[in-house]
Amino acid sequence: MDGDKDTPRLDEVASSVDARHGVIKFYDPTAAFGWLSTFSNHPITLDGIQWPTVEHFFQAAKFPRSQYRTLIKEAHWPADAKDLAAEWRAVRRPDWNMVEEQVMQRALIAKFEQHPELLELLIATNPDLLIEDANDDEYWGCGQDGKGQNRLGKLLMIVRAEMIERTVR
Repeated sequence: MDGDKDTPRLDEVASSVDARHGVIKFYDPTAAFGWLSTFSNHPITLDGIQWPTVEHFFQAAKFPRSQYRTLIKEAHWPADAKDLAAEWRAVRRPDWNMVEEQVMQRALIAKFEQHPELLELLIATNPDLLIEDANDDEYWGCGQDGKGQNRLGKLLMIVRAEMIERTVR
């Protein structure tokens, strides 16, 4: 590992997993499993452009016009990128609901391919259930009552399985 201050050591992560339940909850990008968050401070490069976070790329992908994409890319924080995208919802690409999960999966794959230390951590979470502990998000997270769709957690588990399969070949 490269010793990045935002990336925990593998032994730190392994010791904080709740082995009794096989569940890993994440949300805060500065917490133990924050590297799973789309807000984590791990830049990705896609389509020849470096994005500060997965969240920046994901929010910018909602807009085909470059001026929106550029402003989102330049947002200081991932939450700011998300807020800008929400503000411009009326001009979002019309097929967004049909492609959003594919866009997110592509960004997650890029994150783990481009940060081998994170890939090692992700693989080490197998076979634990990954849950985005987002009380305010019923789609990407578990929601306030814990019954949300947890689509981010599920996509991370899909990416994890794909990455494990690649290492087996």
